[in-house]
Amino acid sequence: MPREQKIPFTRLLSKKQFLAVGAFFALVFALLLYVFFSPNHFKTKSPHLIVINKGDSFFYLPKRLKDEGIIPRELPLKIAAFLLGGAERIIPGRYRIPDGISYIRLAEMLVRGEGDKQVLAIIPDGASTESIAKRLAALNICQRDSFYSYYRSLGITDKYKIKGDSLIGYLMPGTYTFYERSSPDEIIDTLLRSFELFFDSDKEKLSANLGLTKWQVTTLASIVNGETKKESEMPAIASVYLNRLRTGMKLQADPTLQFVRGGAWGRVDSQLLKKESKYNTYKYTGLPPGPINNPGKPAINAVLFAVQSNYLFFVADGTGGHSFSKNYAEHKKKAAEYIKRVYGKAGKK
Repeated sequence: MPREQKIPFTRLLSKKQFLAVGAFFALVFALLLYVFFSPNHFKTKSPHLIVINKGDSFFYLPKRLKDEGIIPRELPLKIAAFLLGGAERIIPGRYRIPDGISYIRLAEMLVRGEGDKQVLAIIPDGASTESIAKRLAALNICQRDSFYSYYRSLGITDKYKIKGDSLIGYLMPGTYTFYERSSPDEIIDTLLRSFELFFDSDKEKLSANLGLTKWQVTTLASIVNGETKKESEMPAIASVYLNRLRTGMKLQADPTLQFVRGGAWGRVDSQLLKKESKYNTYKYTGLPPGPINNPGKPAINAVLFAVQSNYLFFVADGTGGHSFSKNYAEHKKKAAEYIKRVYGKAGKK
């Protein structure tokens, strides 16, 4: 039986047929390159932000992007994602899609999870604006300089209808979830909205019953937050300052002096006591011009629900809390006991 002979591929086709086939595949290849690698332009603001939540399916994403005018067709993105092995999974995050992105690059971005991840940010009660800015920067949520630039921008208090010359006092502490690379207005909008939701109309009525405005309650709450972190004694401390306001006494609140110093805590000396500032409550009667930090909910509630008392003084008790007095003689005695208990035979520090 004669042995079968293999015919070379080049002899199966004529020269013209071979060129035609080559031209066809070249055209298909060029078309694929054009479809998958050419830029897709859109008319909306660039970059276009799209949020993908945990559990979202890739199946609906191409249609969503098409409906939003980011891509002209769904199928090329589905094919690109399949080729990259990511059609069955999608990584949650907030994605910034630039104008002119190709299907293959968009699929790559989504499959690799090149979006901004969600980050948990805890802002402690009584936090200064400086500490908030540093915390956000450390978590890659917002750059410190951009945060401060917006925070200090001209007309910012008018925009948010805030009394005073800054937003300090109204950036509500708490636990938040932000996206990486958030804009400063996103952050501040969220914190101020949280404050407004908490300090609702019912709390404004409680403020009025005390003869105070929302701004004054927040200012006093910031002083309370500066005095103690113990929630259990906040209502008593608030009562001391409310009683002083009612009787016309100077508040003589050390936290306001620390604010005058620039927020750097240290010993209160005679020079600091004499320093000229409307925030110096040892020199001026009444509340300072505005909050000295961003008080938390417990401090605000402590002012609104302050205990009924005759307390006018308080002093540290050496255990992390405070001891309260109704008159100066009693206060002076407790202060001496505190010094003896803390410093003992060593005398004054």
